[in-house]
Amino acid sequence: MSGETNGIDLPMSGQPSLLEELPSRLDDMHELETSNTELSDANERLLAAMEELQSLNVALQSVNDALHGMNIELRGKLEGLRHTTVDVELMLNGVDVGAVLLNARLEVRNFNATAARFMALGTEDIGKSLGRVRHDLGSVPIMELCRQALVTGDPIERIFTASSGESIAFRAREVGLESADPGLMLTFTELRSTLPQWESELA
Repeated sequence: MSGETNGIDLPMSGQPSLLEELPSRLDDMHELETSNTELSDANERLLAAMEELQSLNVALQSVNDALHGMNIELRGKLEGLRHTTVDVELMLNGVDVGAVLLNARLEVRNFNATAARFMALGTEDIGKSLGRVRHDLGSVPIMELCRQALVTGDPIERIFTASSGESIAFRAREVGLESADPGLMLTFTELRSTLPQWESELA
């Protein structure tokens, strides 16, 4: 019959034979092997990157734990400093001596509550020059005495009479601040004749 030869099917006219398709199939296999190799290399790089990220995560966790511990420690120290500051403020305000802290430029750095009895001081005066603060000490040259204490480094002590007639003991002495320049501590004490009263109470 036409198209048959001893029972063997012959390729139809116009269709490529297996031998003709073999080079193309070999090229496809080579491309697949190349792609597989590239994918394998990319997978290894991803695994290495994941290991590095895991190591970095462990390191960051350690740093975070250390920072957390440091934060707890600093908060404890801050709370202790807060209590100390409150205690010091209570002690300074509890004594019957006015205290004013000045920096090297003779600007008000701090003061206690008693100082307001001798000078018109308020929180708005912090950072203001002492020469701009009103006081009840008459014509006392406080600024000149403060400059002298800074220049010589020796304490300056004077007794003044306030406009109310009270005797005030004034003292300016150099103190060390955290900066390179020294500051001054001014103290004002009202002098009272209390010994006779004590004697009458003890009699």
